[in-house]
Amino acid sequence: MMVEIPNVMDGLFRGHVAQAIRRQRASSAYETAPGAFRLAIGFVDLVGFTPLARDLPPAELGDLVEEFEMTANEA
Repeated sequence: MMVEIPNVMDGLFRGHVAQAIRRQRASSAYETAPGAFRLAIGFVDLVGFTPLARDLPPAELGDLVEEFEMTANEA
């Protein structure tokens, strides 16, 4: 059974993958043992995000998610 991902979620997923690739490549610039990276994975359930995601244009939603990720990364 094939499950279709709504266009907004597809765009967000692609953005997350692109960011993850950039972070992985940046982390490999540090001198570490082969295959060792300093990475962290976090999960946040944001109250009200689903209705917000439905109402924002994809570009604005992408900007919002990117800004949230940068703020969370700094914290």
